[in-house]
Amino acid sequence: MLNPARNSFATFLYLLIVLSGLAALSWEVIWQIKSTLALGVSAAGTAITLVVTMGGMSLGSLLMGKSLRESSSVHPLRLYGLLELMIGVAGLFINNAFWLLEKIDSWIYTRIPFSASLVYILGILIVCAIPTLCMGATFPVFGLMSKKYNLSIAKLYSLNTLGAVAGVLLVAFIAIPLLGVTHTIWLISGINLGVGIFACLSARDEIINPGYQQMDIKQTTSFDDLFIVFITGFATFTLEIAWFRSLLSIYPNTTDVFAIILSCVLIGLALAAKKVFSLKQKKKSLGVEVCIAGILILLWTPLFERLGSLTNYYKKMTANIPMHETVSTGMGSWALHPDTFNVNGAAIAFYAFNSLLLFIYIAMMIIPAMRFLGIAFPWVLESQPSSSSIGKLYAVNTLAAVIGSLLAAWILLPAIGFAKTAWIAGALVILGGLSILPDKKRMLWVPMGMVSLFVAVFFETGIGKTHVQGFFGTDEKGITGKVLGFYEGPDVTVSAVEYTDGARALLINSTLAALESGRVYKPGIHYMEWMGHLPMLLQANPERALVICFGTGQTANAVREENPGHLDIVDINSHVYDLASYFRSNKNVLADPRVNAIVMDGRAWLRRTDKIYDVITLEPLPPGSAGVNALYSKEFYELARKRLSPTGVIAQWLPFNGVSPHYTASIAKTFIDVFPNAILWLDPDSKTGILLGSKEDNLKLGTVWPGFARTSILRDLSDKQIKGYVALDSKQLEEYARYGEMITDDNQLLGYGKILYATRLLEENFELLHRINPKIVLDNPAV
Repeated sequence: MLNPARNSFATFLYLLIVLSGLAALSWEVIWQIKSTLALGVSAAGTAITLVVTMGGMSLGSLLMGKSLRESSSVHPLRLYGLLELMIGVAGLFINNAFWLLEKIDSWIYTRIPFSASLVYILGILIVCAIPTLCMGATFPVFGLMSKKYNLSIAKLYSLNTLGAVAGVLLVAFIAIPLLGVTHTIWLISGINLGVGIFACLSARDEIINPGYQQMDIKQTTSFDDLFIVFITGFATFTLEIAWFRSLLSIYPNTTDVFAIILSCVLIGLALAAKKVFSLKQKKKSLGVEVCIAGILILLWTPLFERLGSLTNYYKKMTANIPMHETVSTGMGSWALHPDTFNVNGAAIAFYAFNSLLLFIYIAMMIIPAMRFLGIAFPWVLESQPSSSSIGKLYAVNTLAAVIGSLLAAWILLPAIGFAKTAWIAGALVILGGLSILPDKKRMLWVPMGMVSLFVAVFFETGIGKTHVQGFFGTDEKGITGKVLGFYEGPDVTVSAVEYTDGARALLINSTLAALESGRVYKPGIHYMEWMGHLPMLLQANPERALVICFGTGQTANAVREENPGHLDIVDINSHVYDLASYFRSNKNVLADPRVNAIVMDGRAWLRRTDKIYDVITLEPLPPGSAGVNALYSKEFYELARKRLSPTGVIAQWLPFNGVSPHYTASIAKTFIDVFPNAILWLDPDSKTGILLGSKEDNLKLGTVWPGFARTSILRDLSDKQIKGYVALDSKQLEEYARYGEMITDDNQLLGYGKILYATRLLEENFELLHRINPKIVLDNPAV
């Protein structure tokens, strides 16, 4: 007969463990955001954060396992509660910790420039040490709970993993968009503190398993157990990195892709843990389960390679979808009151529907593979005799995850690409499964593994050689472009592609970063050179200039042509410099002795350097791309203002054809909050906006152009035309900004908000501009 009190206690404990998993993965998302803001976006920084996080959890698991082995009397629920309380308290101080880390990094860099990586490692280690150690330490405690309370540790692991799924979705799609980063931190800390308090208070009411005895500390974990746990942990994170990198080359919304992949992986792992008990009852073979996982990985890889072919169909499907309501004024996507922004319910439903389709398609490939791959760890856990052995297994599994992710990102992907990386992971998984199978069963599964590998190799598509993934891998007629250069790195894939008419494109993941016109196809790239000319023309004798984001180098070359004494170019990816030679329009700007090319996050450079510039111009990736919010936020503009000379000028790209009026107005609102003396200039060819701001409030922007005195420089617009394309003055920009909201590091508006795309974005943006200045019309932007 079931004991109601025991069932009630078990349910309560399950709830605590779900909430604990939810908070744990939420912290990983927060640490990544805060570390990139404090220390800069970089592949090395991401790797360091991952190593510290996973390494801390591994060490915490080992130390707690050893402690529990040597302790004669332990109260697991109270110990679990104390660990959660420590994580929650540490979270309350995370903003202060990263703020201090940012100050230390800036101070040290000016004195020891080559110390950035060391500061990053030590800083993340100090900030995340306590919570990661505590998170890792909870796992051996789960093992003690399972024995003492007669619960399945595989079930505890499954519930903890399901909580992690909820954590990913909560943070990416609800908490940060609605609450902002700081309040999300408070929410997660509150969950940890609540779990800790309830666990400690309930410890006195716990119901002990009558058959519980102190664990035998002499029993040890077998080599086969450690080996299979290592192989599957290694493969899981290798595949997670490889799948993520592949999908980023197709779909531009990084937040959505990351959340979908991670949730699918975790769902698969949770389902695996849930199946352990029934599989063991049916006397199924772990080796067979693992072999099936490897075969699925190999067979699914060609499907992942062909995901890019769906993007053309998706673009055609969405081409004529109206994304915003039309109000009676005919003004498109805004109501009469500037604070009101009406988004069409049908557009939201369409966006949600397509996100659901993407989730289903990815889930169909990832979840089955993870269901079989993820069975090994909870399977082995169920047979462990002590918390010490459980802690050791968790540490080995976590260490393998770190090795797999780093090896995939830094060695395998750059050297051999996505497909071959997946082959290696699948083949290793099959070998791991074969190693624990009896000889008779091996005779069956060896040929099946070989056949699946042959299928994967035979159907390889040649990514990076014959084509690149994504919509922009083909020209406007759907013909595959010629791959000029291709780099698959630890953070992004960078490609140079030539289309059939001679036009060339720089692709960063799935984003069209820059274009160079061909014989027939002449895209609207005219603004790129004017991103360089305009701010320089607002200076009489600019000595120092800074270009953030190199692209194809057209903006940098335009700045160079205005004859600065020195030009710094900062880009986060070294491979854009490697591909510069494929683009004639930059006129070999990198070879100029006045030019200094720097590989670093542009924001981190502004914070670390002590240089003062007369001109800063930047053209980051479109709003909504990964990490780009940091280059449109108020905090970024404040950094830029500090690095400008007293009469310094800054130029900011305003992509009217890329986002809705609400977001372009938000960028302008944020910009003029720091640079109130500002104007908006419209490019006559691309209709793209360029915000120009001056540090000096008395400088008459738009009316006085000291650079016109440099008459020997060839420009394709006359002085009169340049003046005529000034669309909004500072007062008109203030009115325009009322239609937006402030972008900050905390609200992550461009990174975690939903920027809806549509074909009428350019028209809608110009309708709003026309409202502010009736002289502005789309067909002729001259004022």
